[in-house]
Amino acid sequence: MPGAPRKAKGGAKGRWSGDPALQAPVPVPSAWRLVTGRGDGIALQAELAEEQARRREARRGAGGADGGAEAVDTVRAGTVVKARGAQFELSRAAWSLVPVVSFGLATPVPFLRRACALGERRGTGAFAGYLMTTLLSWFTIALAPEESDALAMGSLLLFVSTVVGSVHTFLTFRETWEAPAPARVRGGAAVPGTAAGSRPVSVEDRNREAVAEARARLRRRRRARRLALRRPALARELRIGRGSPAYDDGGLVDVNHADADMLVRRAELTAAEAAAVVAARERLGGRFSSVAELAVYAELSEGRLAEVADRLLCVGG
Repeated sequence: MPGAPRKAKGGAKGRWSGDPALQAPVPVPSAWRLVTGRGDGIALQAELAEEQARRREARRGAGGADGGAEAVDTVRAGTVVKARGAQFELSRAAWSLVPVVSFGLATPVPFLRRACALGERRGTGAFAGYLMTTLLSWFTIALAPEESDALAMGSLLLFVSTVVGSVHTFLTFRETWEAPAPARVRGGAAVPGTAAGSRPVSVEDRNREAVAEARARLRRRRRARRLALRRPALARELRIGRGSPAYDDGGLVDVNHADADMLVRRAELTAAEAAAVVAARERLGGRFSSVAELAVYAELSEGRLAEVADRLLCVGG
């Protein structure tokens, strides 16, 4: 088609002809593979979609037709990354069914687990409320005469508490899933996931705690990334990706605002790589459209981008 950009031979890292701004390698499939299998891949997926739309508009403005669709032809339709892992969904479904399969007898159990995870009054309050409701309904059913109003009221109370408890568990399960382990104290120093006065912590315990803390950081990064994608104005207010002491983003770095020192400290880039990112950002007028652009404008290799992609995001404005 005349005027449409053409992709030269050479695989995923070929060069585009037609638009001078796209003469550099365009590793869209490579960047896509970086996030395949990652729990937070939906963020980069959205960023890549934004980049695709931006380039299509740029080509149309330059006189191109629909050739921009070729940029995504190399991405298979079946590689859509889900926002939440299957493990989370299965766990949430299983815990939500506990009140139902136990006929209301175990309705307080998910909230006992939630109270232990949160360690807050709201967690213990929900557990105490469901426990009293369950005991009251079962005692009423057990002691009420047959075909009496008390028996009907006890049965209705049990049914309502079972349904409400199941729905409540489903809606609040993320709080339990993402809650960090409570801190314990060992030798006067706080140790994540332990309790004061507990037994000495073994190497295996410390390893498990380190893994749990690393997973908690990953969850915080996913949560902060979703917030930045859905509500960028709020993300800017919270200073997500800029090392804000008020909001724990799990160590995310906003490549549109972070200086070279922060890129080195938080994203673990080398000094040369951080300088290249800052220089590329200045050439682009102070804003990247997606993390994938780092491979084009800052010349980060595919392997290097794979190592740091989960720590980076682009917050507009």
